[in-house]
Amino acid sequence: MKVYDTKSLRNIALVSHQGVGKTTLTEAMLLNAGVTTRMGDTAQGTSVSDHDEEEIRRELSLQTAQIPIESGDFKLNFLDTPGYTDFQGEVKDAVLVSDLVLLLIDGSSGVEVGSELYWSFAEELRVPRIVVMTKMDREMARQPEALIGELQDIFDARFVPLQIPMGTGTSFSGVIDLLEMKAHAGTTGIISDIPSEYEDAANEARIALIEASAESDDVLLEKYFDQGDLSEEEIWKGVIKGLAEGTLIPVVYLSGSANVGVTSLVDLLPRIAPSPQHRKFEAEDGKILTADDSASLALYVFKTTADPYVGRLTFFRVVSG
Repeated sequence: MKVYDTKSLRNIALVSHQGVGKTTLTEAMLLNAGVTTRMGDTAQGTSVSDHDEEEIRRELSLQTAQIPIESGDFKLNFLDTPGYTDFQGEVKDAVLVSDLVLLLIDGSSGVEVGSELYWSFAEELRVPRIVVMTKMDREMARQPEALIGELQDIFDARFVPLQIPMGTGTSFSGVIDLLEMKAHAGTTGIISDIPSEYEDAANEARIALIEASAESDDVLLEKYFDQGDLSEEEIWKGVIKGLAEGTLIPVVYLSGSANVGVTSLVDLLPRIAPSPQHRKFEAEDGKILTADDSASLALYVFKTTADPYVGRLTFFRVVSG
């Protein structure tokens, strides 16, 4: 088994209103990573996350599932949480032990009550957030401007797209990465030049991204005022800092069921998601703990279950040591 050091780990909670597609997204990620040979289906009881008999019967997630995925030299530990607010305790515990929250929003329904509740958990626990617009291939999927506008009306935050979708509804075929200014199309994310019909929209969205990135750092802002532009490396730096400090919320687009835009998200996360080294926990004695291998062992137990086959299972995050 490959051993990953702390800086190569990413602990990420997937949260959303019920039925938005968290489990479907994990199925697409597992397929793309070669962990499975086909996508499972919650309706058929074949998904990896919803393996419990009661989850299969109800066709929904009742508990948080741990989904580890390797991406290059990184290990992404996804926590696929339930969507129904009856199980919000599971969601809050998952957010607490994660270093990043992916808030999934249905591209056809927009922000729903569960979205607002789970956003409040991340805000309370000061965990960085990325908004993932899902189901962009649905016939009733909204235009990105409308979705961003709704987010800004409901949440007190600055939402900054890192991508723009290529089409919406049945015409959704991929995304345009505004950091590298390339198109990523199909299930494998084939990279190509930006189609001419999207060039103007991409250039406009990139300017907004650069401005938001610059405003997250005084040095970058000064350079932007002086030169009117930033290098790709500087844009990355600003986005990463803004995400970590909560001054900007990145937005990406995909369809989990069609497996479009998923590879782009997985490729993005190792670069942008905070590592455990950036997280601080307060112990019962008031001491602040960080991810230090040489420190005393400290664990945070966030879940205990009774499995009918293996007995009692305790899930914990290693905080230090």
